[in-house]
Amino acid sequence: MGIEKALVLSGGSIKGAFQAGAIAQLLEHGFVPDAIYGTSVGSLNGAFLAERAGRVVGAGETPDWAKLGQELERFWLEELHSPAQVGTQRRAIPLVISLLRQSFEGLVDTSALRALVHDQLRPENMRASPIRFFACAVNLASGEVVYASEDYSGILDYIMASTAIPIEMPYVTIGKAPYVDGGVREVAPLSRAIEDGAQEIVCILCQPRDLQGVSFQPGNLMAFALRLMDVITNELINNDLERFRKVNEWVETFDQVEADMETLLNSRGVTEAGSQEMRKSLAELPFSEWRHIPITVIRPENEIVLDLLHFTPAEIAEVIQQGRNIAKEALDASGELSEDD
Repeated sequence: MGIEKALVLSGGSIKGAFQAGAIAQLLEHGFVPDAIYGTSVGSLNGAFLAERAGRVVGAGETPDWAKLGQELERFWLEELHSPAQVGTQRRAIPLVISLLRQSFEGLVDTSALRALVHDQLRPENMRASPIRFFACAVNLASGEVVYASEDYSGILDYIMASTAIPIEMPYVTIGKAPYVDGGVREVAPLSRAIEDGAQEIVCILCQPRDLQGVSFQPGNLMAFALRLMDVITNELINNDLERFRKVNEWVETFDQVEADMETLLNSRGVTEAGSQEMRKSLAELPFSEWRHIPITVIRPENEIVLDLLHFTPAEIAEVIQQGRNIAKEALDASGELSEDD
């Protein structure tokens, strides 16, 4: 696919405001991805960026990536600054009736979010974008993970499905199958970016390394469901990143062992044929084809405390700025990225 640089965006519900600020800072830094892989709110943020880039290209112009990042921030400040723009909690009696009738459609009505997605995103612009885009969703019937690209028919449905937190939000029917939040299987779709050949990855997470035991009401079904997802997704992403780190470490060790053996054989006067035999033997090892991939991880230091159904414009603005600040620190500390990228 020719993907050199990949941007991987995790889920995180309304905490995606953190991503918006981090993305804006990243683009101003000079990192422009060839592809974006998003789960849940990361899918929404990624789709917005790809779509807006497609608009610019469609108009015969070259994208100003810094401005597009700022436009994503404005999207959050203007279109996602209040709970009513995301969804409304269903009332108790209709909710109980839906459970009894086995027609449960989630604790939250996300009609407002669906209307916003259809109003703001045009599939034709996404297809015209210079950035590939993939939304991670899960087929709840088969358990299959689907990475829906901009070429998919019904891509907006897949984006909505990717954001559909189980129990909290209604699943999305695509074809005849129910689809839900990709975070059920892959909080941050690193594996797909690697499979597509990414040579460099920036991963922006909405979750800190460690949860701090933020207070919530266990008796509140909404709070319980959200906290359960927080715990599960935090464990998943930490495990994925640790596996990624170990692979990079093993690749570096393997390369060093190969170089050391080459030096040793040369010092012992081993023939070129002998050296080739050694290299052939090493190439047959199961991990010989693994490769080192530079990765920059941007994530908050502490839990972002935002309630999906109770937040203010000031809180959204604060979390966006937090994303910018953390991204700047991570990028300044990283030796993998430069402003000339």
